[in-house]
Amino acid sequence: MRYTVSTVYTREDFIGFMQAYTDRNKKIKGMGYITTYGTKMASAVMLFGGVYNLYTMFTAGAWDTKLLISSIALIIIACGLSMIPVDELAGRRTWNQYPLQGMKITYDFEAGGFTETRQGNEYKHNYKDIIELYADEERYYLYVKENSAYMICKRGFTEGNAEEFAKYIENKTGL
Repeated sequence: MRYTVSTVYTREDFIGFMQAYTDRNKKIKGMGYITTYGTKMASAVMLFGGVYNLYTMFTAGAWDTKLLISSIALIIIACGLSMIPVDELAGRRTWNQYPLQGMKITYDFEAGGFTETRQGNEYKHNYKDIIELYADEERYYLYVKENSAYMICKRGFTEGNAEEFAKYIENKTGL
C-alpha cells in the first residue's frame, strides 16, 4: 500500500502542533497548566490595577492623562492575556518564524520508508527513525526527536486515506 499526503501548512497547523506537543508530554503539560493559570492570575491583577486606578481618579476627581492611558492599556492587555491560550501564542510565534509558509510539502509513504518533497528537493526517511506517534483530530505527528515531528495533515491525503494510514504507520514503526 502507498500513501501520499500533500499539504501547505497553515497557522492553525502550528497551533495544533504546539497543543499536541503539550498534551503528549506530562511534564510539559503540567508546566502548561502553571503557565496558563499564572497568565490568568497576572491578567486579573493587571485588570484590577487598571480598574482601581480609573476608580480612584473618578472618585477623587483627579484626572491625570498619563495615568488614564496606562490604566486603559493595563485593562486592554489584561483582557488580551486572559483570552488567548498559551499554546496558541506559541503556535503563532512558531508560525511567524516558519520559513516555508505557502510552500507545498508532499510525503510519500511506501514499504521501505517515506520521502518528503519540498521546494523540489527529496529527503528520504526510515520508519525506524520515528520514536513516537501522536494524533489529534486533524493531524498525525511522527516524532523523530522529543520536540521535532513530521506533521501529516489528515486533510491532505491524495492517495490512501487517513483512517487506514493510522494502522499502516503503527505497523511500519512498531509503535
